[in-house]
Amino acid sequence: MYVHYSPNQISIRWTICRGFSKLPEDFTRAKVVGMLASCDNKHPVNIDVVKEACGQHLLVTVPAGLPEGVYDILALWTKNHDRSIARSRHNGIFCVTNTPEEATDKGAATTDTILNIKSSTSTYGYDGLSAYELALLKGYTTEDENTWVETQIQVATDTIDEAKTAGVSAVNTATDTAVSVVDSKTTEGLNSLDAAITEATNAISTAKAEAVTAATSDIAEAAEAALGQAQEAYDEAEEDIRTSKQAAIDEVATSGGWTNIIKEGSDSIDLAITDDNGNMLAEMAGGELRVKQFDTRHTAVTEDTGPDLAVADQMGNILAFIHEGRIITRTFDSRQAETESEPMPMILPDTVNSYVGDTLQLFKYPMTLIPAYDDWSVSLSIDTSATSIRKWGRTLRRHSEMKPEATGVYNIHARLIDKHRRIHYAGQFQVNVITPHSPQTMKNILLIGDSETQGIVNNSGITTAQGASESPATNSPFADEVKRLLTATGPAQPAMPAPLGLSNLQLIGTQNTAGGRHEGYGGRDVAWFLSTSSPFYKNGVIDFNAYLAQNTIYPDASHKGADYIYILLGANNTSAVTIEKGKIVRTRTGYTSSLKTLLDTIKSQLIDDSARAYHNPNLKVILLSYAFPFTDGYGYHPNGSGEYTDGLWSAQGYLDLWRQNQAIAADSSYCSFVSSVLIAPQVDSENAYAWINKPKNNYTSDTEVQRIEAIHPNTIGYRMFGAAVVRDIIGRI
Repeated sequence: MYVHYSPNQISIRWTICRGFSKLPEDFTRAKVVGMLASCDNKHPVNIDVVKEACGQHLLVTVPAGLPEGVYDILALWTKNHDRSIARSRHNGIFCVTNTPEEATDKGAATTDTILNIKSSTSTYGYDGLSAYELALLKGYTTEDENTWVETQIQVATDTIDEAKTAGVSAVNTATDTAVSVVDSKTTEGLNSLDAAITEATNAISTAKAEAVTAATSDIAEAAEAALGQAQEAYDEAEEDIRTSKQAAIDEVATSGGWTNIIKEGSDSIDLAITDDNGNMLAEMAGGELRVKQFDTRHTAVTEDTGPDLAVADQMGNILAFIHEGRIITRTFDSRQAETESEPMPMILPDTVNSYVGDTLQLFKYPMTLIPAYDDWSVSLSIDTSATSIRKWGRTLRRHSEMKPEATGVYNIHARLIDKHRRIHYAGQFQVNVITPHSPQTMKNILLIGDSETQGIVNNSGITTAQGASESPATNSPFADEVKRLLTATGPAQPAMPAPLGLSNLQLIGTQNTAGGRHEGYGGRDVAWFLSTSSPFYKNGVIDFNAYLAQNTIYPDASHKGADYIYILLGANNTSAVTIEKGKIVRTRTGYTSSLKTLLDTIKSQLIDDSARAYHNPNLKVILLSYAFPFTDGYGYHPNGSGEYTDGLWSAQGYLDLWRQNQAIAADSSYCSFVSSVLIAPQVDSENAYAWINKPKNNYTSDTEVQRIEAIHPNTIGYRMFGAAVVRDIIGRI
């Protein structure tokens, strides 16, 4: 690990690749922010996007004066007017020391130290971002995380204090108003009572006077009547006071959404706050403000404004936040922990070519390597609001297909969704619908490979006489279908799509001269093509010019040379197996170094050396991926049982080779003439390998389909592979 002296300044050249692809991320029109994360803080850093011939990378300026510790680096960026967000992280890139002797540069003052790192993109949307990361991404702060948190706490404290002060003031004002109204009504009631008493007294006096002058027998009756009138007047005055008091309470309580300002028979609640539906949200009691009910709707932060205050757990998951005066809670499943180093993958191409009249099929298993794909939704959708275009695509049980009706470039959204409707992966690629046309001059195509270019269909040892669907003696090179689709004429036949009928295209090579020519040899690796046994070994050296000078490799020798070289190799390279975090990881060793040697030879002899006879500065080399076998079949071809071996084992090795191809194609030494093409999703893994009808067990004659190959496709598989290669060719000519 690089040890950085704190007072100095260094830079980091950061290449971020697209998921499993080795192609650099495209930051065109993206808003990018970054930060350095230590064990107890995050520091924002300046990030510039630098464009080069092989793609874009980020140039990060590490400021001087960082505290001591080990630092990770994080990048966040948004695209499409902030509608999509992605991130990447690289852990433990350097540590900081204040002691010059401990530093890698021994404390020497320098600003030109550059660290080179690589990582991959993870796409998750806004979920999982901390409040600080949101604030940094939205441009609300340039502070480090600890300073920002302290500021937010102070703002929240001030807000709460202001709310308490406002609440107490509102209570006092409302209470004063209510008391004033009650006092007024009480005074009116007492005045009425006094008047009634005076009236009653006068009535009694009158009655007494009348009684004195009246007959003695009428005195008692008159007094009783007067007293009854007085009692009725008093009762009416008391009821008037009670009604006036309640009216004053109701008048204040119903104004402005405030309830229970004075609660009959209880002094526990001074003030209550309700929403428009009457739901209790908060109350003021004994000078304390207590929240009674939250808004539990799952409301996301809008794109243009962030939360005013967010509450997060130790993992940075937002639990609740205050936004535009509302308290909002968010629901998440803590079991689905984010693992930036290994999200649930989809294996997607960058671009696939198609044409009007084509039925482009992409199969779910090779896009996921999930055998039980029925438990998942593998969704591909055309990014358009036009119903007429959306109808070109269909998502079916085992595959998605597209029947384009017009040329153009169409973005395809890919989603991997589990049965609980959680999105585990979101990505996209393009389908380029073109009109195939014949080149103006002859173009020569050379296919180089192993047994899967040679076309072996069954290496299990089980013959057709024993029930095998394909004979071990049969070869069915995909070059035959490449030649038929490109240059044959006529309508479609059953299970055979219509050819394109193009001209000025020919496959060259010494093998399969009666059909689609190639240089495919079973059991060979890259190193073999650089040996004395190679078909390119001429006059004691590997000499591609001498190879291309031979008339016998061409169907039409009037145009010699090579325009496109397709390479499908690596299956016969040695495998390395490791167990990483409990997971079996298979890699192919020695492949990249050998392939680079072969590419260097091609470049020096055919592209760079203008003195050579078959010099072609426009020559392109295309690295093909293998098809991905289904889960069974490896037990028959050819090694039987093994500790880890099955179809997934085989597919994992092929996946690693594609990743190595991607890395080579992104390398600045090769990206000008080398590209990598993912073929696997276009091959139906479940039906593309030889099989037998095998009894289900020893005690039944009922049979089931058992694949007997997990390496070589059958005739159907090779034809599908050839069709995928043709789609790539028509995009280049």
